[in-house]
Amino acid sequence: MVITALSGLIVVVGEYFHFGHSIGLLTTFNQWFQLATAVAFPVGLVALTIVHFHNITRKRTRWVFSLILLLASYIYLIAALISGPKTGLAMDWVFQAYISPASATLYGLIAFLITSATFRTFRFRTAEVSVLVAAGLFVMVGSAPLGDMLVKGWSVAGLWLTAIPGSAAYRAIALGAYLGAFATAIRVLLGIERAHLGGFAK
Repeated sequence: MVITALSGLIVVVGEYFHFGHSIGLLTTFNQWFQLATAVAFPVGLVALTIVHFHNITRKRTRWVFSLILLLASYIYLIAALISGPKTGLAMDWVFQAYISPASATLYGLIAFLITSATFRTFRFRTAEVSVLVAAGLFVMVGSAPLGDMLVKGWSVAGLWLTAIPGSAAYRAIALGAYLGAFATAIRVLLGIERAHLGGFAK
């Protein structure tokens, strides 16, 4: 609890007080954070290797995917070590040929999954849900070339719906989330919130 409170106070003093800016408190703390991150990545790689190595040796369900994951991770790691700090041709080729298309594919599948789950969950039971689903479908069709093929200017209307009403709703939600995060931060600094220690909040 003391470490958590001191870490939070360092960030607050470094961000909002002239004294913190003058001595570069936040810069030093960010360097510590980068060092901790650099230590955490190898630890995560070791843990990942242990878990998936056991899956492979014990021939658990879908162990082939564990083998593919370990091979891809270590091949990319070796390529990064050979290339050095700067991104080399090998790393750039792997990113452009595999990671970028795979990310686009996953995002495309997630869009259809969310649409299907929304329809199955809501089922147009209320007027508010009907408006929500209709707006989502309107924006999705407007973002695709199909929208302008059906109705000229559909994409412009979809962009307006996202930029004006959607942006206003997002800002309201974000403001509520920030207030909640601020309240949680105060509870952590005061020692009231102890969920991060594995205990229960008072």
